[in-house]
Amino acid sequence: MLSLEVIRNIIKQIKENIFYAILLDKTSDITVKEQISFCLRTVDKESLEIEEYFMEQCFDGASNVSENHKGLQARIKEIEPRALFVHCQAHSLNLVTQDSMRNVKNARDTLNFIRE
Repeated sequence: MLSLEVIRNIIKQIKENIFYAILLDKTSDITVKEQISFCLRTVDKESLEIEEYFMEQCFDGASNVSENHKGLQARIKEIEPRALFVHCQAHSLNLVTQDSMRNVKNARDTLNFIRE
């Protein structure tokens, strides 16, 4: 199956490259069906000289991931105390846009028409 081959390739890339980033996001499309995007970025250790190790986290602000004491952020900090937390500005912009569109009748009607 293609999906198993993709998963095997992802695992292989992570094992071969000690420096990597995984970006995972979930959103609803215009039909209110949830879509998940997954992105793996790796660094070839042969072609890059690393002088400092660092880790960063970026979340949408949901308590199950960004909570300081119980969320995913806290679990990552247990493993790597220097990990930085960054609130995802794209999610903030999306919330502002959604709130603004509620007050624009033509935009709201258009989106409702598309959903139907």
